Amino acid sequence: MIRRTLALAFVAAAACARGSDSGAAAPWRTVFDSTGDTIVAHTTGEVPNEQVRRLVIEQQIGEKEGSDSVTFGRIAYVDVTADSRLFVFDEQGPSLKLFDSTGKLVRFVGRKGGGPGEFEQVTGMGILPNGNLAIWDASHSRVNVYDAAGDFLQQWRVPMSGFFTSNGLFTARDSSIVLTLPLTVDGLGGESGYVRFSSTGAVRDSTRVPRWVDSTPQVLGQASNGQVRVSMALPFAPTNQNTWSSMGALISGPSAPYVFYITQASKRPVKILRDWTPVQTLPQERAEARERTTWVVRMSIPDWKWPGGDIPSTKPAYQGLRTANDGRVWVYVHSLAERSEETESGPAMPGESPPPPRHYFEPNVVDVFEPSGFYLGRLSHSRSMNPLRMRGNHVWGVLTDSSGVAYVARWRIEPAFPTASAAR
Repeated sequence: MIRRTLALAFVAAAACARGSDSGAAAPWRTVFDSTGDTIVAHTTGEVPNEQVRRLVIEQQIGEKEGSDSVTFGRIAYVDVTADSRLFVFDEQGPSLKLFDSTGKLVRFVGRKGGGPGEFEQVTGMGILPNGNLAIWDASHSRVNVYDAAGDFLQQWRVPMSGFFTSNGLFTARDSSIVLTLPLTVDGLGGESGYVRFSSTGAVRDSTRVPRWVDSTPQVLGQASNGQVRVSMALPFAPTNQNTWSSMGALISGPSAPYVFYITQASKRPVKILRDWTPVQTLPQERAEARERTTWVVRMSIPDWKWPGGDIPSTKPAYQGLRTANDGRVWVYVHSLAERSEETESGPAMPGESPPPPRHYFEPNVVDVFEPSGFYLGRLSHSRSMNPLRMRGNHVWGVLTDSSGVAYVARWRIEPAFPTASAAR
């Protein structure tokens, strides 16, 4: 059985290579094995630069100037229906817009407020298999559900108020709605986990997130009067990473080494390994991270000084896990930083100093896996692109121009990753 799986993995890797620009055989391989009740997918081999895929823009929605119907402020969430209509939530306003597949505005959905179908601070959004849209309005501790045309259908209470997060709502193929909430042994209120609800708000079950990293090193600060305390993760230290898949699975890992797990009820867990060489944290990059961390702590404790201890000289394997609408896993891997002439800072709060400028940035580099653990390849995209939804070889998200104006965009992955059937 293992020999047959190995042969299939080698054939799939060759199929992946045929989609590359160079036409050369792929130098990476995914090998499947079993350890106890766990399926292990181990990928070896590097991805040459000429076989790194890119995003090519196909559609751009929005204008630089004009009314709310044609401009955006701070785009937080984008989701796409089966027929390529787009729901876009803009934090500035806030507003929720529905666009048809050509990018034409169909309507505003709901509005700001506390009444039925209204919202204020949205902390997650997703489309259900029947085309309905669910949004989590954390400011009112409820989930609103709209139909595919944008008409309000229902709302139900979230069993915890005062909890705010980002990207905290997920939808699954079984029509459930999953929220990121604190959990305890007996219910809600402790470490973060995932609670699965029916589409009408009935609690189905919950899933705790494993602590792959027992304790991430912290930067700590305490005011001399003892009344103010600040705790932040040490930059570039390994952290627990997790997300939820539309397949109904928890995806989680320690960020170092390069390993993560896909766990799903009634199915064998999948352990995904990738050979990994740690990337250096440049001295200038460490200095900037220390300076920006100090600035954050001093917002609360003005006389705080760095307590000692250095930022790691190498980075973890990856810095984030994300899932596509079709269940593929996007792993944002750490890469060597590059100096940019376009610095990144930010506006200062009244009476406060602005954050220190940032000159060193990591290129956005993503490894893409099938839900089985099979490695499809790597892509890279610019900092002006912020992918929010992925499906097959298309990506939807935010494109920011050189003057800071945001647009909704659709890109295609070029060259395309193989389909699941072609990869097996």
